[in-house]
Amino acid sequence: MAFLRLLSALVACLGLAWTSNGQGPYPGQIKNLVTFGDSYSDVYAPGDNGTAWPIYAAMYGNFTLYPFAKSGATCSNYLTYKPFPPVFESQLPLYFTEKYNGSLELDPTSTMYTLWIGTNDVGVNALLTGDQTPGVTLVDTIGCAVEWVKVLYTSGARNFVFQNMLPLQDTILYSTYSYPNRYWTEERNTTEWNVMMTEITNTGNALSLAWLTALAPTLEGAHLGYFNSYGLVADIYANPQNYLNGTAPLNVTGCINSCEYQLNESTAGPVTCNVAEGTARDSFMWYDELHPSEQTDRVIAREIASAVWSAAQGPYPGQIKNLVTFGDSYSDVGNPGDNATAWPVYAAMYGDFTLYPYAKSGGTCSNYLTPRLFPSVFEDELPLYFTERENGSLVLDPTDTMYTLWIGTNDVGVGELITGQQTPGVTLVDTISCAVDWVKVLYTAGARNFIVQNMLPLQLTILYSADSYPNRYWTEQRNTTEWNVFMTEMTNTGNTLSAAMLSALAPTLTGAHLGIFDSYGLISAVYTHPQNYLNGTAAYNVTGCINSCVYQLDESTAGPVTCNVTEGTARDSFMWYDELHPSEQTDRVIAREIAAAIVRNSSTWIDWLI
Repeated sequence: MAFLRLLSALVACLGLAWTSNGQGPYPGQIKNLVTFGDSYSDVYAPGDNGTAWPIYAAMYGNFTLYPFAKSGATCSNYLTYKPFPPVFESQLPLYFTEKYNGSLELDPTSTMYTLWIGTNDVGVNALLTGDQTPGVTLVDTIGCAVEWVKVLYTSGARNFVFQNMLPLQDTILYSTYSYPNRYWTEERNTTEWNVMMTEITNTGNALSLAWLTALAPTLEGAHLGYFNSYGLVADIYANPQNYLNGTAPLNVTGCINSCEYQLNESTAGPVTCNVAEGTARDSFMWYDELHPSEQTDRVIAREIASAVWSAAQGPYPGQIKNLVTFGDSYSDVGNPGDNATAWPVYAAMYGDFTLYPYAKSGGTCSNYLTPRLFPSVFEDELPLYFTERENGSLVLDPTDTMYTLWIGTNDVGVGELITGQQTPGVTLVDTISCAVDWVKVLYTAGARNFIVQNMLPLQLTILYSADSYPNRYWTEQRNTTEWNVFMTEMTNTGNTLSAAMLSALAPTLTGAHLGIFDSYGLISAVYTHPQNYLNGTAAYNVTGCINSCVYQLDESTAGPVTCNVTEGTARDSFMWYDELHPSEQTDRVIAREIAAAIVRNSSTWIDWLI
């Protein structure tokens, strides 16, 4: 029995419900996209006068597009007559004609059907102005849209996305400040229209959701998604800085192509229109008095493609263009811990990302918790990021930017938690909470894509191993077995605590993607199966390091010391560069897996929470 469940996706912005065992189609299942509707979805006469959302969605999700939507359409001309091809009398018959004559052959398991209808059914020259077929009400037009699912399901379709009505009261046509325009020049009470349209869209959407929820259990073996266009467009209206990216001031109350007529003037005659051009167009939410802009359509397409492709967990393939990294020496590209090329450089190369690195060697999450003489994430790295963002030297689109944090090695290590030198009263709970706060701070600032890399198994480094020796990081007397046990406890407990805190945080991150990258598991796999990851010309080595410096007990590290250093291609046989840092080859492995997780080629080491 199929049933409906609300997914964690754009809370109050994009609500998506899937049927069939509580899940949508599995990632990569959908190959074809078949669209029905009106000018919002018409790819031949697009309402945005540019490129309609289905074309972008097909590109983003790597779908083959089969478009049937037609401008001006309603669900049925028997209910709300318009001189345009409606869904039931024109679009569906054309689809079935092509299906049965063999020109359209689609596998139902890999094909998604979408419907976005209602704008013309409830608007001018229809329900709003009393021009529908006598006796027809909102109940009938919504019922017609729900029938679309039933008809296609009966014919063998199994995957559906139903797009509800956007907040039409926010369009210029139905706003309180509206003016005579290409869609209506007659006398009207704009406040009354705005109130009525608010009521119609909200009631209609609530009714469609209720009916689809009731229908879902009868759709054996199907997936039915409810895409909250209303919530998404309302969020663009409320928070345009998160979605619009043009070169003009952000504008949600005007439009790209504004044509103001005189009262009762014929729209057939000439009129002077104000038209925005070039990149300024992407600053507008609306193309004209009724239609979303091309940039708004890109946002809609992105969210639909993401939902269809992966049930809204993780970014969709090809979404991420920029990589912003925070952390310590494990991620510092200017002073890399592997003394060669840090993993973010490789990840940017593997994933074709533009890299913006902020990680600094020696860093902790906060020097207020674990004080060190190095730049920390909260006191140095984040402030630098925000300074560059605010002064305009860093301009990033939050939708295609991934933020990563790999921190904890110095927080729990020598000079801090393991040696009791942290700020009095600070515990592992505080350092982990600090890392979780990094997500909150960036999210509040507009970031929407995050990867938190958990701590690697530090007990496997030479520094914290049971058979460690005096080295560049610690030459004092210690119980190496005790340190190894303690570090095993801290890394495992810290990672578990981090996962729990992030899982609790995830549902509050409206419109975001958050993944936990299992550095601990990956490095453990390298340690256990080096032949699968290391590729140097020497024997595999996971217990030693490329650059090993053995000191005398209590010897100063400021003086000269003789180190054993491996050179050339033999270096790639080592898991560790020195007593604390992964080797360049290990960093290549980390980079490869993170890049694969971001571009959605692999989910082996990533857990996408949302």
